[in-house]
Amino acid sequence: MGEHAGSGIVTAVAALSAALAQRGHQITVWQLTPWDRRRMADPLGVLERAGVGCELLELRARRGSPVPAAVLPPGGAVDLVHLHSVFVPANIAVARAWRGPYVVSPHGGYDPVSLRRRRLRKLAYGRLFERGLLRRAALITALTTVEQQQVLRYAGQVPTAVVPNGVAPPAGSPAADPAGDDLRRRYGLIGYQRLAVYVGRLDVLHKGLDLLLDALASAPSWRLLLVGPDHRGGRAALEERARRLRVEPRLHFAGAVDAAGVSAALRGADAFVLPSRWEGLPMALLEALACGVPAVVSPAVERVVGVAAAGAGWAPIPAQLGPTLEAVPRRDEAAWQDKRAAARSLAAAYDWASVAARYEAIYQQLLLPAAA
Repeated sequence: MGEHAGSGIVTAVAALSAALAQRGHQITVWQLTPWDRRRMADPLGVLERAGVGCELLELRARRGSPVPAAVLPPGGAVDLVHLHSVFVPANIAVARAWRGPYVVSPHGGYDPVSLRRRRLRKLAYGRLFERGLLRRAALITALTTVEQQQVLRYAGQVPTAVVPNGVAPPAGSPAADPAGDDLRRRYGLIGYQRLAVYVGRLDVLHKGLDLLLDALASAPSWRLLLVGPDHRGGRAALEERARRLRVEPRLHFAGAVDAAGVSAALRGADAFVLPSRWEGLPMALLEALACGVPAVVSPAVERVVGVAAAGAGWAPIPAQLGPTLEAVPRRDEAAWQDKRAAARSLAAAYDWASVAARYEAIYQQLLLPAAA
């Protein structure tokens, strides 16, 4: 794992590893870079409580190649390797060094919109390395049937299976938790204005945060709280856009927070917003739904989660994002309570225990030829 703090991939890998360990499996997370214990406190805590160890891989640069050489940890106890994310040279290195079966999880990285980002570089890298990695894999797991088709379009007829991310049920009752009221009080929201919350890294293009600020300009009864770490200057770009749109007084940045801070933000929210241009299966959205927070999402997110289809929120096109927010009923109305109940019901379909059981069955099936 070489992902940064705030990445949903880190959250998913930590939760899946812990769930598999709780089913009696010995799991080790191979790290591509050292993790800062302060910034990575939440995923490291999940791993440590479950007894999951972490080992730092040794990667050696190779002259004339973007792909390093990987020195795998000594010992012969590993049965299977699971690689996460896409266009990661270290994943190629691990697959070359590892002689057994491996699984790849792209986490939405082959969405056509994502592939257009740095298109020429990805085209060259794909021809030289990425497609070969997928074709040698024992299995590629997709988060949704939509992503499964994207994988097949990108790599050809490779073995695939659909296994979603999971979500842990929220601790306690959202209605009885004072953390949400404390957060609203901090931003001066008690009694009148409504709060939309986004959780994730401030990746403006990927997450559609530019569209979200445009929507805020046409939704005057809302304030917006962005929760998550900066990403490639995203915060500065958003601050400048907010000045141009004159929405600065209604825009708040919480920065990177721990799991308790995310929970407080979700419990204080009137709506969760995620206008991404592409997604795999967003962890933050599942967490919001589990807390009973209705969501306003983009059509790209709706396609993989079905928030509006489940009655748990709305999925407007970008031009209608602001008017849709402004038309959302206030949280004390009966229609709002229906949305909250639908959100919890939708989240209940995702559970880490059942996801881990599905992965367990997949791993065992892949290991049968080796055992024979």
